[in-house]
Amino acid sequence: MPKVVAQRLSLILFTVLMASVAVFVLMRVSGDPLTGFLPPGSDPASTEALRRELGLDRPLPSQLLNHIGRTLSGDFGDSWRGRQPALDLVLARLPATLLLTATSLAAAIVVGGALGFAAARLERRWPATVLNAVSLTGQAIPAFWLGTLLIIVFAVQLRVLPASGGDGWRSIILPAAALAAYPTSLVARLLSAELVTVRRQPYAATAAAKGLPERTVWMRHLLPNAVLPALAYLGVQTGFLIGGAVVVEQVFAYPGIGRLALQAVADRDIPVVHAFIVVVAILVGVIGSMVDVIAVAIDPRLHDRSARASYGD
Repeated sequence: MPKVVAQRLSLILFTVLMASVAVFVLMRVSGDPLTGFLPPGSDPASTEALRRELGLDRPLPSQLLNHIGRTLSGDFGDSWRGRQPALDLVLARLPATLLLTATSLAAAIVVGGALGFAAARLERRWPATVLNAVSLTGQAIPAFWLGTLLIIVFAVQLRVLPASGGDGWRSIILPAAALAAYPTSLVARLLSAELVTVRRQPYAATAAAKGLPERTVWMRHLLPNAVLPALAYLGVQTGFLIGGAVVVEQVFAYPGIGRLALQAVADRDIPVVHAFIVVVAILVGVIGSMVDVIAVAIDPRLHDRSARASYGD
């Protein structure tokens, strides 16, 4: 187990470093970091003085090493725009994004799980066809378009929910619905397909032959074996949810780190972008490890396989 934990931590550290290097390369490849940061027609002397102040006059290898050092130390410097520590700006917005992501994930699990379970139990009946069509529709609709549609219907026409902001629980309903549509649909389809598969396994027929109620067979024998693919998908999807929150937060003017990062990219505020990417990379790594722990709790056989793999057996 200590070896497995060490491997997980090493993987998270490697991911963070690679994401940090990617930020440095992409921001440099896209042009001069000061382009878009300074107003047009700025005095050349002032521009060069600012370049020296920010360390942009040094050779690129030196800048990269300093960039990696900031990643390892957790000190990303001050925001070029806000003149505040970049990490503090990101962490101040992080709880709002975590709340949005957690709400969307919970909705995906509850609604997607219910749709998938119902579609599997009603296999080859017309309600299952309708449920599958609903799942496909959720996959086909982009989050930004769905968010705009939700604003028009529920905020403009019906006036039952706020169109923007982050004050109170009502303001999170629309952005969470827009963000949860895609993972909800995939969870429903994955769970339904896996339930249909395990339903045809010999142990399912044996459980039914023992006289167990149908509900018990589904809940205690089929569902635990069918839920792992959907759970593994959710572990991967969490990172995409945080990334998707960038667009959704902008549509709803939601005060999370996604909107902050989008503004930082537009402003060429590299310290804030750097802090955002590192925080997201750590979150994705930690959540992925947590999903692995939950999967082992559901199916203890996975622990034995992981142990054998980690010890080279």
